[in-house]
Amino acid sequence: MIKYLLLVLSVSFAFAKQEIKSSNIRILLEKKETQALLEVRGPYYIFNPYDHSRISSGILSKRFIVRPISTGIKWGQEFLGIHQILIVPRSKNTKILLNGIEYDGAIAIYKIQNKINVVNEIDIESYLKSTLSSSFDYPLEQEVMAAVAIAARTTAYFQINKNSFWDIDKKDINYQGSALTINDSNIVKAINDTSNIILLNNKKPFAALWNEHSAGKTAPLKVIFRKDLNAPENYVETPHAALSKKDSLWEYSMALKKFSDLFEFNKVESIKPFQDEKTNKIYAIRLEGNEETKDINFLDLQKKLKPENLKSNDFVFSIENNKIYFKGYGIGHGVGICLLSASQKAQNGEDAAKILSTFYPNTEIVNISSKKSKK
Repeated sequence: MIKYLLLVLSVSFAFAKQEIKSSNIRILLEKKETQALLEVRGPYYIFNPYDHSRISSGILSKRFIVRPISTGIKWGQEFLGIHQILIVPRSKNTKILLNGIEYDGAIAIYKIQNKINVVNEIDIESYLKSTLSSSFDYPLEQEVMAAVAIAARTTAYFQINKNSFWDIDKKDINYQGSALTINDSNIVKAINDTSNIILLNNKKPFAALWNEHSAGKTAPLKVIFRKDLNAPENYVETPHAALSKKDSLWEYSMALKKFSDLFEFNKVESIKPFQDEKTNKIYAIRLEGNEETKDINFLDLQKKLKPENLKSNDFVFSIENNKIYFKGYGIGHGVGICLLSASQKAQNGEDAAKILSTFYPNTEIVNISSKKSKK
């Protein structure tokens, strides 16, 4: 697969060479805190991110509470007149822990209005390994894993925001640092094999997602998430998922009062769905009752009801005998790569490049560490 990808990256790569470079991503770990326990095991440097000057260093382990002070930041010593510090490992064996959790990369502390924000700055390849290692409960074909790795890397590059102190809030991605990285997993192997390979849409990275079972057709990200995020606007037929749609049937019910309480709604009397006409996938619902209404998008709805209960957004519902009943097909939000269909394609001999072109047509595969690309 990788040899094939390297061979096909043979067209002009001017844009990627000039605008996209191998980079770090910054994850917000703590926001507006009065203190945090910061430990560095091994040699380190401390820089001022404002002017990139080195302000301190150490060769021995250090463990202190980091906190804001009136004159700057204190971590063991006082950094007077300095309101942001970046702690960088001097050795690959150096470990950095924040509140007991280990993180790869560097840790930045920003003092803002007598509080501190803590940010983990980590290279994207390590970030992918830590976030994807525990994402797959069952093994998938290596070509599928490679496609997922490229999609996840594409999303990471899309999320980089050069005009902010951080790119992602850890709460939005359930980020647990390096503790969950499984170095011998299939997905980590795929990340290593596809290093620096991403997708471009209109010459830019985009939010590239995947779902477990699309139930016959995927929808554009813009339709389901109501955001553009530079993602392609194609509907993609998934015949393999369509054939097994009936097998993906799921049902769930709960007391209407419990449902109302869960969404802090006085009493749900009826529900109006908002759905995509081409796929029937629901992107939001409106709760109605006693002259009160409340709109809930699908992701918030699924988060409250839990993904193991509300398995997808391809569902219908009814209210009977003071209960609400859901009946649906597929697994996931129905956007991007359908893993079930991708698995069938891999078993039929298709590689990651072909899989990606199926679910993200008219996009480019590029290697940002080279001067080559393929349209």
